[in-house]
Amino acid sequence: MEITSAFGCVDTSSCIAITFVGVDKFEFHASPISIFPNPSNGLITLNGMGVNSTVTILDTQGREVFQRIGTASEMTLNLNLDRGYYLVLVQSESGDVQNVRLILK
Repeated sequence: MEITSAFGCVDTSSCIAITFVGVDKFEFHASPISIFPNPSNGLITLNGMGVNSTVTILDTQGREVFQRIGTASEMTLNLNLDRGYYLVLVQSESGDVQNVRLILK
């Protein structure tokens, strides 16, 4: 591909095939995960999970700071983590992943 700027400069680049993936083809039938209270002092309840869902908590650096497998649709956790922002990932047995932001104060 050749691109010419308004000032007459020419730049050439190689072509790359791009496959578009649309949200309209994405089907997710699980109920949304909720966390309360949020913000929290560390004692949280996750609701709307499937049995045997894996709960993983990541810090802002992307490091895994917590992981547990749920045995019910609701789970209460007492997290002993520093104050800050976290990402809670809940992965179902079928591999679907939902994420919720968590604030610990």
